[in-house]
Amino acid sequence: PGHGQSSASQVTFGVRAASSINRLAASLQSGGYPKPYVLFGVSLGATTALRAAASSDHWAAVVALAPFDDVAVVVDNVASELPWPLHWLATPRRRAAVLREIAAQTSVTLEQMRLTPALMHYRTPTVGLHSKQDDWIPYAQPQRIAASSSYIALWLYPNGGDHRMFAVPFWRYCEPLFSWLDQTLYDQQPASTPSCDRLQEALSDQGIEAQPPERIIFD
Repeated sequence: PGHGQSSASQVTFGVRAASSINRLAASLQSGGYPKPYVLFGVSLGATTALRAAASSDHWAAVVALAPFDDVAVVVDNVASELPWPLHWLATPRRRAAVLREIAAQTSVTLEQMRLTPALMHYRTPTVGLHSKQDDWIPYAQPQRIAASSSYIALWLYPNGGDHRMFAVPFWRYCEPLFSWLDQTLYDQQPASTPSCDRLQEALSDQGIEAQPPERIIFD
């Protein structure tokens, strides 16, 4: 389980969870549940969804809200906001030691926990959303993720709130996203420039910016 109930020996920040998600997709298919399958995730869930889609052809599309690449950066940002005395106790040295201990216990290195190396051959149509006010995941992280593949379109939400509140106003952009998914999954042709143009127009109406514009095109 999440929300602090997992032991440190089980935490791999999405590496092992991605394999579990892909096994679930295989089970669904063998059980007669028809495709297409879509992954949706927020924060760690978004990072795990991208990792799962990178290593399996089960997934037809991904919607990723506030994914991150480097867990060490996120841990530092989260620790900086801890209340006293936790902030005082969670020193940089102790944070680094905890991450090293997790890596030793799980046999998953910090470099393997990074997302972008896993996206080298990524070919799943994906829309990523990130808030300008995200205080835990700096914009450079999802920007680096989007730069890893032309199949990832990154959108910057100008008034999305901080990381803990980012998913709350989802109603503002769920309609154009579901429209894009419908076109991606059920059109006779795969996701193409026209369908992405419609997504761009719909999201722009909500004040959401594409970053950068060329990432809208899935080739």
